[in-house]
Amino acid sequence: MANKKSALKELRKTQKRTTHNNRMKTHFKHLYRQCVDLIEANEMDKAKEKAVEFQQTADKAAKRHIISRNRANRKKSALWDMIHGKRQTPPIKGKGKGKVKTLKTEPAPEPETQKTEEPAPETQPQESTEKTA
Repeated sequence: MANKKSALKELRKTQKRTTHNNRMKTHFKHLYRQCVDLIEANEMDKAKEKAVEFQQTADKAAKRHIISRNRANRKKSALWDMIHGKRQTPPIKGKGKGKVKTLKTEPAPEPETQKTEEPAPETQPQESTEKTA
């Protein structure tokens, strides 16, 4: 524990900053998840509104060094790609007991190969190697 009055005050300030930063991170993740859920529900108008709100939050968090600027830019880019249909929505962590959500695609057709039946090799009677006396 800190001994000096200034050290105690600095400790209180650090705790306040930490809780604020954690709240901002949680809000950032929550907005991203809401946008992805709206995209999956095919509600693009609401998703675009949330995406704008998400962009503002991401930029503020990056400006205050709560998240890295590169992470904010990656998330914003990924979100707009999902809105415009250029990227698949990510799997949901914690939902579905570990099952990963995938796109439904038709199985690839089996390549048709013509099998030609080869005639069975003819067996000839083998000559016995034993000599009869």
